[in-house]
Amino acid sequence: MIDHPMSGKDLKDLQGTLVLKFHKINDLDLAMLMNVPPLRIAELKNAPPGGRKKSSEEGRVIKPHQAILIRLLLKHPEYTPLIPRPSSIETWQAIKPFMPKPVGLGNARKDQDGKILGFSPLFGRSATSSYKVLTQGFVKQEPGTNVVRLYMLVLGKFGQIFRTELFERLEKHVAKDLIAEVRRDIPKDWQVIRDEEHWAKHLPKNVKRELFQEVFSQRSGWMDLYLSVLYDEAVSRDLDPKTVLFKGNWKNQDDVDQKKIRSYESRQRPILGTGSIELEGFKDQFGLTGSEFYWVLGMQVKSYFRAKSKERKHKRLDAPTSILLRYLWRQPKDISLFIPKIMSGQEMLDYIQEIDPTFKKTHLGPLMGGAHVVSYHLIDKGMRPLARRLSAIFAEQKERRDDFYRILRNCVEEEVTTRGIDVETFWQEGNWNS
Repeated sequence: MIDHPMSGKDLKDLQGTLVLKFHKINDLDLAMLMNVPPLRIAELKNAPPGGRKKSSEEGRVIKPHQAILIRLLLKHPEYTPLIPRPSSIETWQAIKPFMPKPVGLGNARKDQDGKILGFSPLFGRSATSSYKVLTQGFVKQEPGTNVVRLYMLVLGKFGQIFRTELFERLEKHVAKDLIAEVRRDIPKDWQVIRDEEHWAKHLPKNVKRELFQEVFSQRSGWMDLYLSVLYDEAVSRDLDPKTVLFKGNWKNQDDVDQKKIRSYESRQRPILGTGSIELEGFKDQFGLTGSEFYWVLGMQVKSYFRAKSKERKHKRLDAPTSILLRYLWRQPKDISLFIPKIMSGQEMLDYIQEIDPTFKKTHLGPLMGGAHVVSYHLIDKGMRPLARRLSAIFAEQKERRDDFYRILRNCVEEEVTTRGIDVETFWQEGNWNS
């Protein structure tokens, strides 16, 4: 048991703990996890314990739902609802069979060199940056966060295709207990592609062979779709698509006025800092909170406002961001590759009451870090922002283990106790203040 109420120090400890699992956790990731605007994370890291300010000069406090989440993830970092960052090398290895054939190799005399040069242009960067991100050793550079989001998109889709085809065949050829075992343990994100042979081991050889043939075919088809987005992005920048897909000279710093923008076909219009629905309507169209908006796009707050500034509002967005926006507006269901599925309040209540018949409707809000009245909002009006991360964890972990409700409840009651509140009184009154 962690015998003190959560504070900013615990949030910093959590960030350090998660680095061991994810290798890199920046403040944008932490803001996504805590579901707060990115600019508030620095204040939150200095928050006092117990959810109360010692003086009016102090900044943010750790709210109950954040305290529960921090406590839960300090004990079980494996529950963290964040997608790990794929490396450039992993991404390259996965897409090599589907990369377009280079046009005009220039100095890249070997086919392998041609494929290396053609890597970064597929993610909105120059051909020469391919060597920087794929070079083995200490000089290797990691790309920007918006490029990593495109890695997540591509590998996430590859993983999704594999899981869908795998379970379709498991249902026909494998016993239910083995299917349940695979469903419980299989990664729900792109990491499933790291060991596809392992997850397919229960299938008969001929079925497994057919599985991998179908997965290859579907990935190839999806890459064609992705390349069509890149083609339209190139046209939106007045660039030759065949050239840019190899050389990667994606930049076009020219202003785009209203007369110019009307000259493009609708699917090939430039996405600008101001006036483009793809950026300005993205948050509302996909039902995102502020932290989710910035995290999905891999965009810092200052970069967003710079794009909308007077000097840049008529200029095109950075290519990787524009490519991701263009893709998601065409394939909106694929937002699920970035934002984890959540349970509705009613689904959560029904699930818990099957396990614990003493659990009342009014207990749902306190379990999520709110008051009794929050229970009705969660059930009748949808999952509120305060509960989105805990709900996402609940949705995944209930499929992986039978005791997750008890684990979560224990974290809630520990936080309550450390705040000097009687547990029985807490469940009766739903009050987080002693």
